[in-house]
Amino acid sequence: MEEITKDKSESLKPPKVGEIVKGKVVGRGQSSVFVDLGNWGAGIIYGREFLRAKEILKKVREEDELFVKIVDLENDEGFLEVSALEADREIAWIRLKEKKDSGENILVKVLGANKGGLLATTLGVNAFLPVSQLSSANY
Repeated sequence: MEEITKDKSESLKPPKVGEIVKGKVVGRGQSSVFVDLGNWGAGIIYGREFLRAKEILKKVREEDELFVKIVDLENDEGFLEVSALEADREIAWIRLKEKKDSGENILVKVLGANKGGLLATTLGVNAFLPVSQLSSANY
């Protein structure tokens, strides 16, 4: 995951849309969060993105570090538009792939069952475990 995310202080290259970077929360409004991205300036999470990432952002306080994905290089107010939700999802998939590649067991929370298998979640990603892949002790 190290090669996917970049520390804000380590890069002098201009940011690219789709890049995941680490920043520091420097301010909160009623419906916005400001993130210091170092040499790149300030990023903002607001509007629809703020509402979509509400669960992530309600835990975030000023001075907390936060991974964000760059959505737009400059909005009407001159800020980089960033997404905490998209970064969180992409990082979750990277972690799952790393666990799969290493052969590590993945802990899931079972949400329900149907005749085809189990519905589960792990790292915020919904999953389906087919009954053909389960032993009778687990179903």
